[in-house]
Amino acid sequence: MRHILNSIWQPRKALLLTFILFIVIEYMFTLIAFTFFHRSYKGNCQSVYQCFFYTFDYTFKLHKGGIGARLDDFHPYKASYEWDEFLFHNLFNIILLVILIKLFAGIIIDTFGYLREKENEKMRDIKDVCFICGNNRETFDKKSAKIGFLAHTQIEHNIWNYVFFIAYLNHKKKLDYNGIEDYVKTLVKAKDISWFPLNKAIALQEVEDSTNVEQVDHMEFIGKNIGSLEKQFVDVDRAWSAIESRVNSKIH
Repeated sequence: MRHILNSIWQPRKALLLTFILFIVIEYMFTLIAFTFFHRSYKGNCQSVYQCFFYTFDYTFKLHKGGIGARLDDFHPYKASYEWDEFLFHNLFNIILLVILIKLFAGIIIDTFGYLREKENEKMRDIKDVCFICGNNRETFDKKSAKIGFLAHTQIEHNIWNYVFFIAYLNHKKKLDYNGIEDYVKTLVKAKDISWFPLNKAIALQEVEDSTNVEQVDHMEFIGKNIGSLEKQFVDVDRAWSAIESRVNSKIH
């Protein structure tokens, strides 16, 4: 129900402009009816004022063609078909009852779809993104095997722990603050969330630290292998030099 009401309230300016356009076009058709077809109204179009309200009144009352269906009720059997009334009735029906009404409904439907998609996106953000650090569920599933996203949001970054901490600072006397509490309270008053561990988590930090240790160990292993290879190259070079000197001594 909230989305339905918002889908009408939020595009109120567009709906109002569309309604004004509808009234203007309705008035133009009323002028045409008052000038050329007032006799078909059977006394209900003696003035522009009366003609407009009568036309507007029967625009939506009849489901089979608007004011044209009402005028046909006055004279259902005609000796000849009048093309001017045919154009008037059908243009009235197409422009007002089809195009503008569908445009009016389309604005509401598009707004409703936008609001629903925005709500779904917000729910996905609440469900799959940590409110404190901003890391998503996929990051924890890929990088952290020890602790999952649900345990992270319930233990490490439980939002209620932060709420209780802020409430604790609000009820504690300022003179009793320690350094960290005074710093956090100052940021809270300034509506600054830089004290939040943005893009940081203990579980992810442990994974990064272990990854860095493994990389360092791997680099040390490669360095040792390179050193042993260098020694082997030196030994091979010495052996090759000894062979060359023996060959040259035998030749000379």
